[in-house]
Amino acid sequence: MSLEMLERYRSSLFVKGFLSLFAGSAIAQLIPLILSPFISRAFSVEDVAVYGLYFSIVSTFSVIASGRYEMAVVLPKTNEDSIRLVYLSVVFAFITAFVSLIVIILFGSEISDLLNNTRIQDWLILIPLSLFSVGVYQAFNFWLIRQKAFMASSFNKVAQRSFEGVSTIYYGLTIKGGGLIISDIIGRYSMLLIAIYQARKRGFFHVSFSWLEMKRLAKLYKSFPLNFGLSSLANSAGAHLPLLFISIAFQSLTVGYFNLMKYVLSAPVAFISRNIAQVFLERLAEKWRSNQPVSADFIRLTGLMTVIAILFVVPIAVFGEDIFYLVFGEGWGEAGQYAQIMVVSFGLRFVVSPLSSLLNAINKVNVASYWQWAYFISILTLVPISRLDISILDFLVYYTSIESFMYIIYWGLIYYQAKSHDEKLISDAD
Repeated sequence: MSLEMLERYRSSLFVKGFLSLFAGSAIAQLIPLILSPFISRAFSVEDVAVYGLYFSIVSTFSVIASGRYEMAVVLPKTNEDSIRLVYLSVVFAFITAFVSLIVIILFGSEISDLLNNTRIQDWLILIPLSLFSVGVYQAFNFWLIRQKAFMASSFNKVAQRSFEGVSTIYYGLTIKGGGLIISDIIGRYSMLLIAIYQARKRGFFHVSFSWLEMKRLAKLYKSFPLNFGLSSLANSAGAHLPLLFISIAFQSLTVGYFNLMKYVLSAPVAFISRNIAQVFLERLAEKWRSNQPVSADFIRLTGLMTVIAILFVVPIAVFGEDIFYLVFGEGWGEAGQYAQIMVVSFGLRFVVSPLSSLLNAINKVNVASYWQWAYFISILTLVPISRLDISILDFLVYYTSIESFMYIIYWGLIYYQAKSHDEKLISDAD
């Protein structure tokens, strides 16, 4: 097979993988969006606020649930080492869940007081369950991506949202209250169990569990937890802490409005963008292993993501309040005002997030770490802003400005690394 034919074959695999994940992501995204009008009518604003706080805490710490070793699963040359990295990730997920359980038992009351929401205390005890499921699933999902099982990964997202959606409808019609949290957990564990079954069908469990091998791999890929662990936590905290700041500084109704807005605008980022990143990572990892350039892929994906982003940014920016009032019912128009302000930053995050996987693929995770710390520090400036005598809309304008600026900087850093990688290949060849 010629190099040209090989490249065409790889490109076709990328396109097929992209289309598979995109189709599944689109379906998975539609399920919560379709249910959003039901949620806004079946659950109170306070219920949505409690779920938002719970989800923010889980999302903040989920990035380190498996020690970031899950990101290394696609890198080993042998499938055996890749599987043992999954085992290592599961061990870290268990440790993370256990530590979080101890913290909640000891300080649950103080956490709810800090968040200015007493209702959240009864649900904090479920956080370890959520963290464990997220950590384990991330590892298995990366292994499926390594196997180019894109359709299986896509199906998992749809299954998660389907089980979560059915549970949400049931609890919305019956007990309400914490039904959103319980439904979220049901969806996560359904997705995890299906992923384990899919891995089993592909011979995953033919490789034995070995503490000695996991210790070797933990040392070999120690840069992921050491260089990327805390910085990823800082980045995740930067993304989710604003809701906690809002909970502390403003009324619970404001938290509910903000959470619904974030729930709707985050759907494209959480599903489409993330899945594209996984396919992009596998493609770039192959190119890095075979010493091929990557900047052309970076530019093409930037253009694709920008076009998609424009399709949802413009309507929300112009008609956000009317859309939310019409779709989610009377009383939710304020959430639409929030969306009109913040949709630009969500669009930039949508574009840049999948591109950041390039840094992982070319072994430049330290660059991502520097940016993530800078992003976290910039978000901390919201603390003094939230204490000023300003409206929530003024607070969101400042927040959006920070987000937009930092993601533009991030794009520039990633592009610079891509160009530097390609230039080094040329110089080495000469």
